[in-house]
Amino acid sequence: AMSEGELCELLNVTAPTIRAGIKTLCKNGIL
Repeated sequence: AMSEGELCELLNVTAPTIRAGIKTLCKNGIL
């Protein structure tokens, strides 16, 4: 199991990447 701190750290790392990916998909007209 992961600690709360580790989960927060993981979210802070992945969230911008996911947002950038979604933006790219929107720009390409996929979404």
